[in-house]
Amino acid sequence: MTDLVRTLLARRPYVSEGTLLDCLELAEWLGLRIAAGIVPEITTAEMMTRWQCSQSTVSRRIAALREHQLLEVTDHPGPGAYWAVYRVGPVG
Repeated sequence: MTDLVRTLLARRPYVSEGTLLDCLELAEWLGLRIAAGIVPEITTAEMMTRWQCSQSTVSRRIAALREHQLLEVTDHPGPGAYWAVYRVGPVG
């Protein structure tokens, strides 16, 4: 178990393992984008492709991360809507 997982579990022991894994995966994904000089934004379509799931499933997974304050995110409405993810990990 990594130090980040231990920290997350200590601060939020009621969070499911699946939600923690989503948090870690998004953190890694965004870290790679930042390292490559790419703006750290992830589209709904990218999440659907990466996670092989529907838009409603992506919405549920993001909602779980937000509910447990593991994700700071800004919604951008409209066609091709995406979430601009600004921080992954314990928020607050």
